[in-house]
Amino acid sequence: SNGYFTIGSSNVVPYPDVVSESMIQNGPDAVALYYGNAADYFVGMTASRANLVDAVLYTNRLGVTAASLVATLAPGQELVYENAAAIAEDESISRCGGLHGVTLSEFQVTRPTPGGENNCAPLPTASPTSPTVVPEIIINELNSDTPGVDTEEFIELYNKGSSNVDLSDYQLVFYNGADNQAYLIIQLTGSILANSYYTIGSVNVQPRPNLVFDNSVHVIQNGLDAVALHYQRSDIVVGSMVNAVGLVDALVHTKYTPPTESGLINVLTPGQQPALEVSSISADDSSLGRCSGNDALTLAQFRLAVPTPGAPNNCNPLVTLPPPTTTQLPPVAQVIINEMNADSPSVDDFEYIELYNKENRDVSLNNFVLVLYNGNTNTAYRVLPFNGLTIPRQGYFVIGTSNTNPGYEMPNNFIQNGPDAIALYYGDTSGYVSGMDVTTNGLVDVVVYVNSGGDSASGLTSALTPGQPPLHEDSRVLEQDESIGRCTGNDPVSLSQFRVMLSTPGQPNDCSPLPTSAPNPAPAVVINELNSDNPGTDNREYLELYNTESVTVRLDNMVLVFYNGHTNTAYNIIDLSRNSIPAKGYFVVGSPNVRPSPDIVLQNSQNILQNGVDAVGLYFGRPSQFVVGMQVTGVDLIDAIVYSKYPNDTNAQLINALTPGEVVLHEKDDEFHIDESLSRCGGSTPFRLFQYQITPPSPGRKNRCAPPIIINEVNADNPSTDDEEFIELVNRDDRPHPMDRLIIVLYDGSSSPSAYNVIPLRDFGPLEGNGYFVIGSENVSPRPDLVLPAGQNILQNGPDAVALYHYIDPDIYTIGMEPTAAFLADVLIYSKYKGRTTELINILAPGQQIVIESSTVSEVSVSRCDGTDRVTLSQFRSTYHTPGRPNVCTPLPTNSPPTGSASTVATVGPSGLVINEFNADNPSYDTKEFIELYNPGKNRVSLDGVFLVLFNGATDLAYSVIELAGNEVAPESFFVIGSSNVDPLPNVVLQRNQDILQNGDDGIALYFNPRGNYYGGMPVTAENLLDAVVYSINYWNGSNLILDTLTPGQQSLHEYSLHNPKDNDESLSRCKGMDPVTLSQFVLTYPTPGEENNCVSLPHAAAYSGLSGGGVAGIVIGLLCVLGVVGVAGFLVFRRKTASTEFGLKGEMGMAYNNMGDGDSVKVTGLPAAYDGFDNIMYNIEHGVKMGESDT
Repeated sequence: SNGYFTIGSSNVVPYPDVVSESMIQNGPDAVALYYGNAADYFVGMTASRANLVDAVLYTNRLGVTAASLVATLAPGQELVYENAAAIAEDESISRCGGLHGVTLSEFQVTRPTPGGENNCAPLPTASPTSPTVVPEIIINELNSDTPGVDTEEFIELYNKGSSNVDLSDYQLVFYNGADNQAYLIIQLTGSILANSYYTIGSVNVQPRPNLVFDNSVHVIQNGLDAVALHYQRSDIVVGSMVNAVGLVDALVHTKYTPPTESGLINVLTPGQQPALEVSSISADDSSLGRCSGNDALTLAQFRLAVPTPGAPNNCNPLVTLPPPTTTQLPPVAQVIINEMNADSPSVDDFEYIELYNKENRDVSLNNFVLVLYNGNTNTAYRVLPFNGLTIPRQGYFVIGTSNTNPGYEMPNNFIQNGPDAIALYYGDTSGYVSGMDVTTNGLVDVVVYVNSGGDSASGLTSALTPGQPPLHEDSRVLEQDESIGRCTGNDPVSLSQFRVMLSTPGQPNDCSPLPTSAPNPAPAVVINELNSDNPGTDNREYLELYNTESVTVRLDNMVLVFYNGHTNTAYNIIDLSRNSIPAKGYFVVGSPNVRPSPDIVLQNSQNILQNGVDAVGLYFGRPSQFVVGMQVTGVDLIDAIVYSKYPNDTNAQLINALTPGEVVLHEKDDEFHIDESLSRCGGSTPFRLFQYQITPPSPGRKNRCAPPIIINEVNADNPSTDDEEFIELVNRDDRPHPMDRLIIVLYDGSSSPSAYNVIPLRDFGPLEGNGYFVIGSENVSPRPDLVLPAGQNILQNGPDAVALYHYIDPDIYTIGMEPTAAFLADVLIYSKYKGRTTELINILAPGQQIVIESSTVSEVSVSRCDGTDRVTLSQFRSTYHTPGRPNVCTPLPTNSPPTGSASTVATVGPSGLVINEFNADNPSYDTKEFIELYNPGKNRVSLDGVFLVLFNGATDLAYSVIELAGNEVAPESFFVIGSSNVDPLPNVVLQRNQDILQNGDDGIALYFNPRGNYYGGMPVTAENLLDAVVYSINYWNGSNLILDTLTPGQQSLHEYSLHNPKDNDESLSRCKGMDPVTLSQFVLTYPTPGEENNCVSLPHAAAYSGLSGGGVAGIVIGLLCVLGVVGVAGFLVFRRKTASTEFGLKGEMGMAYNNMGDGDSVKVTGLPAAYDGFDNIMYNIEHGVKMGESDT
C-alpha cells in the first residue's frame, strides 16, 4: 500500500524488484501499463488502448510528434520531453502533478529516485558552454549540392569583428534531419583574420579551402539537414543529439520544396523556415549565401547565390531555368498513403484510399496524383489528380465512395481487389495516364496488395517495392469490414508498417488487436510431433499430424509451409490435398528412412527439415497461394511450431506471426547423442508450444510422453541446519501412473552448471491417482517415501535446479553431466537469494524467472500454486511446507515496515543482525577476503535497505559500498560477502577477487536505511548503524574519528598475521557474544566463512584476543622495534625477525617477567638504527602502569 515497484537494470540502486536488461529506447516511444492476460501482449504488437491502465509517452528529441502513438494512447496530449543535456547529471521523468492515469501533463523532468518518493524540486539547468565574449564568427555560405556528383561542397565562415579569432575552440557539427543526430564533426584549426573568410570544403573547391574535407565527394547531406557552429563543445561526437549548448550559429537547409518542419529547426533556429538550395532553379552551380544581414541564427538572411568560396557573397539574382514542363522533383514525403480498403463485404460500397499530412501546416495537393495499377498487366487502370485541393495540417484526405465521407468522391468498386497497387506521385499530372506502365518517376509512396495470398504481385513489387512482400487484405480475417492501415511508422514505401485493422476513414488508425473472427472452417488437425535433428546424418526426419476428430478427415486444401528463420520466408511447400487422416489417427511426412514408412515420403533422404530457428505452419486455403519464398504469414493458419536445436535461439518475427506469446522450442541432443523429437504432450490446442516435450521418436504412433507426474513442492533451505529438506511429486491424474522411467537430477547452477546428484525412481511402483511422492531427509514428517542417505544439505540453496526426466534408461543421467532438456518432464529452478542468475534458465526453462524461496517465516518451501503446467516456473511461490499433503497457498506473513532510529544503532528492521567474522588479510595475495554476517533471531531477515560501507581510516571516507538488497538471511544462519575464491562460495560474490578489504587502519560498518544513499567518498557516520568493526594489521595508526564514530570508547581490533610461524590464514571472529558494536567480543581465529566460528585459540596466541591495549585481556599491541629489553613490571613479549624462507619470515620470541609495585617504572633503551629487525612488542602491565612508545 502506498508503495513502489521498480523494473530496471541491475545497476539501479536500490536493486529493482524486477531486473531487466532490456534497453529502454530514448524516444519518441511509450511505456504502457495494461491489466489483462499476459499472453495477449507480445513483442511486435501494435499499440492499443484496450485494457490500458496508464501510459507515458516521451522523447529526448525536440520536433518529433509520434502522432500514431499519441493518437492511440494519449489523444490530444503532448509528449514528455526528457532532455539529457538539460542538467549536468542524470535525470528521469517523474509524476509530479497528480495521480491521474494517462495524463502526460502531470510528468516533469526530475532527479531519479527509483523505489522512493519522486523529487519534484526544480532542476538546475546546465550552464551553457558559450564564449565569455559574444563571438563575431558566423556561417556565411554553404554549398551542399553541386551539379552531377557532389565534388565541390563547402562551408564558409566570416569574421565580422575587428580582431583576429583563434578557431581552436570551435567545432562544426553536421546534423542529420532524419534522426536529429550528428553525422560529422570537424574540429577547426588555425585562425580567421578580422573581416575575413575561412573555408572548409572539398579538395576540388577553388581557391583551395583553409581546411580540406577528408573525403572529396558527398560530405554534406542535401537536406533536410543542418550545419552548426559550436564553441568549446569538444564533447559532441557522431550520434550526439542536436542541442543548442555553446551554439554560435546554425544553418538548417534543404534541397527539396516545399520545406518541412524538423527537430533541427526547433532546437537550432526555432520558428524559422529552412533555407532552400534548389539546384533545378539555375543551370549553373548555386549555393546558399548570406545576403540580407549578418545576424547569427537567422535563416531568412540566406538566399540562392553564385558560389564564391573565400570571397564576398554574390547576391545578384541568379539566371533561372524556364519552368519545368516534365516530372518535377518530389517533395520530402510529408504526404503519405495512410489507409486503404479495396474489398468491403458484399457490394464494394465502402472502398477508400486515405492520405495523411505529416506537416504541421496545410499542404496543397497540386501536382499530387494517385495511380491505381493492375497487378496482372502491370499497367495503370485509374489515374486521380488532385490539383486545386488541400490536405489540412496533420490531417486526412479521403478518396472514396459516398458513404466514407470523402474529400474526393468515387463510384462503388473503384479499387480492384488485388494483386494490385496504389501509388502516390508528385509531378506534372499530364505525365500520368491510364494504361501507362508501372514507373517510379516522381514516386512519393505506394501500397502493393493482394486479396488472400493467391498471387505474389511480383511485377509490381519488383518495380515499386523491391524486396518487400505485398500486403494481404483478406476478408476472412474479420466477420466485419477491415482495411489495411499504417500502424508502426510513417516512412514512405515501407509496407511492413501496415497491418489489417478496423476501417477508420478520415480518422486516426485503430491499431488495437483485431476481434476474433469466426472459427476457421478447417478440420481439427494439429501438428503433433517434429523430428528435425538426428544423431550423425539427418536421414530420419519427419513431421507428424494428428486428427483430433472422431471421423476421418480429408486433407484437401491443407498445406504445410516450411519457413527459414534467417529470411523468414518459405523454403518448402507440401500440398496435402488428395490425402486423408483416420479418426484420432496420425499422418506422417518424412524421409524414406523413417519407420514405419511415412504417408508422404519426401524425395530427399536427409536434411529435410532445417535445424532452426525455423518453423512449420499448417494452413487451410487455396494451395496455389502458397509459394516458395513467401513471407511468413498468419492468414489461413491452422497450427504452427517454431523450433531450434540450439539453446537461447529465438526469432521474434516467426513467433509473433505464427505462435504469438510462445517461446521457441529446443530440440538438443548434444548431451546423449540419442535421437529425440518434439512431441505434443500437454493437450491439442493449436499454437501452444508449451504443450510440447522432448521425447523418444514415435512416428505414426501415440507420443511417448511422460506420465502426468510433476514437481509439486521443494524445500531446499531449513532454519539453521538443513536437515528437513525434501522434494514432492504429485500425480495430477485420477488414475495411477508408473514411475519406473522417472529420474530426478539435481543441478548446481554455478558458472559451469552440472548435476550433483541423480535419483532414479525405477524401484518404485505406480503413483496412485492424485497422490504424492516425497523424497527427502529422515527428519521430514511424515516420513518420506524415499529417504536419502545424506541427513542434511540434500539440496543446495541456489541458484540450482530440481529436474524431472522421463526415459527408458535412467543410467544415461550421471553425476557431473551438463544440464539437458532432452526428455525433460518438469523442472524447478530456485534460489534463496534474489538477483542471482544461472545458465540453467536458458537450458531448462528459456525466458522464465528463477523462483525465490523467500519469506519472513522460518518453515518455508517453494510450492506449485498457480497451475499444473509442466516447466512453468511462474506457477510456484513461497508457502508453508506441507510434504505429502495438498499445498497451502495462502499468503505468508511479512515483517512490519522498519521504523528505525535516525541515529545510533537501529533497533528494528533487521534487528540483531551483526558482523560475525571478517578476513581482511590473507597470506601472500589477498584473494580470499570476506565479511560474514549472522542472524541470531528466529525469523528470516530481509537485507533490503541494508548496506555494508568500508571506510578508509586515513581519510575517514568510504572507499567501497556494498548494497545487500534482494537477499535474506535465514534464522540462526550466516551470510557471506566476499571473493569468488572463498570456499564455500559466498552468498554475494563481489566483482573483485583481490584486495576487497583494505588491510588497515580501516573500518567496516553495517547500516540499515531503506531510503539511504550510501556512496564512495561519503564521510563516516553512526546514523542508522547496525554494527561496526574497526581494525588494523598491527597497531592502530588511523584516524580517531573512525574509532570515536563507529566504536566510541573502544580499542581497534588487530588481525596480527605474524602470530603463527607457519603464516596460516586467520580471521577476526565474534566469539564472546552477539552485542553489536562491541569489539571485545572478537578474537583471532582460523577462518570459517558460512559456518560456526572456530573459537579455539590459535597456536602461540593463547593470551591474544585481537584487541589493542585496554581490551578484554588487557593486551596492548604496539609497533615498537627494540634492540634490547630491560625492565620489570609484568611481562614483556618481543619477537625479532631472523631470516627469510620461501614460506615467509622465521622469527624468535622471548618473554621477560618481573614483579613490580605501584609507582614503579621501566626504561627501554636503544639506538633508532638498532630498532630495524624487530617488528612487534606486546606488553601487559598487571598493576595498571601504562607504558607508552617512548623509552619510559
